[in-house]
Amino acid sequence: MVQSARNKLFILENINELRMQYADKYIAVNDGKILTEGNTPDEVFRNLKKLKISDISTVAIELIPKEFLIWLL
Repeated sequence: MVQSARNKLFILENINELRMQYADKYIAVNDGKILTEGNTPDEVFRNLKKLKISDISTVAIELIPKEFLIWLL
C-alpha cells in the first residue's frame, strides 16, 4: 500500500480518538504519527515547514470533523 494511503487509513481507523483531541482542526499525519495541527490548511503547511518537513507528498492533511457526517450523493 502506498504511504499516503496508509496515512489516510490511519485517520479513518482512529477517527474517534482523533476527534476527541483534534475536533474541528486540520492535522498532518505521516507514518501513523500526528506531525502537527492547525485551524487552517495554511497553518498546517507553515507548521510543517517549521518542522523542516520538505517532502509532504505522502503526508495526509485532513480536517477532523467534530461530528460524524454522512454524505448522500
